[in-house]
Amino acid sequence: MTKNRIDFELLDGTVAILVFGIFALSSISAQFSLNIFGNSTYYLFHQIIFGIVPGFILGFIAFKINISFYKRICFIFLITTLFLMFLVFIPGIGFRSSGASRWLKLRSFSIQPSEFLKLSFIMYIAEWLAKKNDGEKIKKNARDWKVTFLPFLIIAGFITLALMLQKDMGTLMIILSSAFVIYFTAGTSIFENILIIFGGGGLVYLLIFFSGYRSNRIKVWIDFISNSLNPDHDPMGIGYQIKQAIMAVGSGGILGIGVGMSAQGIPQPMSDSIFALIAEEMGFLGCLLIILLFLFFIWRIVKIAKNSKDNFSKFFTMGVGAWICSQAFINMSAITGLLPLTGIPLPFISYGGTHILVELVAVGMVLNISKQNRK
Repeated sequence: MTKNRIDFELLDGTVAILVFGIFALSSISAQFSLNIFGNSTYYLFHQIIFGIVPGFILGFIAFKINISFYKRICFIFLITTLFLMFLVFIPGIGFRSSGASRWLKLRSFSIQPSEFLKLSFIMYIAEWLAKKNDGEKIKKNARDWKVTFLPFLIIAGFITLALMLQKDMGTLMIILSSAFVIYFTAGTSIFENILIIFGGGGLVYLLIFFSGYRSNRIKVWIDFISNSLNPDHDPMGIGYQIKQAIMAVGSGGILGIGVGMSAQGIPQPMSDSIFALIAEEMGFLGCLLIILLFLFFIWRIVKIAKNSKDNFSKFFTMGVGAWICSQAFINMSAITGLLPLTGIPLPFISYGGTHILVELVAVGMVLNISKQNRK
């Protein structure tokens, strides 16, 4: 292999998704931007200036830094992001939206600390399990549940508490799924992994059961599955979004109704529900292109992880792949009615500077690892 040659296929795939997202956002946001700000490009340029440009800059910096640096700072990074998570509850610093406190207000823009938590937690779990895997393998310690299993549950429990205080079930599912993929990749026992799956499922059930709005979303989803396009529970409230989204997806057909021609009044059209409007304007072929790009992304991620020179690089790369692709799958599945609505963005595409910035930093780190693999 060529010395210092990065995985350009992953880079090209990421750029392709970003370009598609910019094109889609420019069409979908134009009318909203014109109505609110008097020009049709406000949201598009805001996305570029506060998300994509700083994301590429920080991603390039992440690409240039030695991998060993991330191993040293991962715990500090995790503690810092957890501190920011709790700052959102302080009046004057954090602010609420849609009944949840998840954002920090910084002058003319805001940040969502939970997006940074995705990256910091994956980094920390990857390094923690890499240390456990050095020397004597985790498999040899499988009988001692105190070595990995119990500490993993304690760490995951603390992260769960932080996210539940913010009422962010979607982000919790993404983070725990990514952590589980890393835990499984580390060679832990099948029995422990089965316990985590069933324990995680039980936790999700309890969190839904004891939350009125989450249980209502499940009822709406079940009604949708049972009675197509007829959510009986609060049809103009919780059920309104899924009904409008499915109508938008269905009206797109094979080729779509045309760029800029969307007529559906969907809540969160530029962020959570952008996939529905892409389906309406660009049809099945536009949706298929997005799906193929994400499949290509995960293929390159797995290839980089397989060729990684050390356990941290392998575990971290798999964690990033699980994070990006599970989030994309959940977002698209929720909008098409395959899963209940979760309120998480479509990676690299949905409007929102914080998530794109963090995703590009993660890709920069993975490209750094791919460069190390090819030396």
